[in-house]
Amino acid sequence: MLNSERVNSAAKAVAADLADEYVDLDTQITAAFKRALGRVPSIVEIEALLELSDDLNKNHSVPYTNLIERICLILLNLNETIYLD
Repeated sequence: MLNSERVNSAAKAVAADLADEYVDLDTQITAAFKRALGRVPSIVEIEALLELSDDLNKNHSVPYTNLIERICLILLNLNETIYLD
């Protein structure tokens, strides 16, 4: 699923909506969790995604505008998104 065109398109669409609605990455991450998983992220999850985002931006030249798209792709590929308990 990670490389499927459908999931990548969905991640781009969600990311575009979030970027239009929210300015900062912290708020975008919280909104992405609510949309994809129906819950708010824990502090640990936010910190981990912010650390990942910082690494992607600084060490891999991923533009700031694409970071939320990468995060949405991660969230849409979680087991928590795919399976119901």
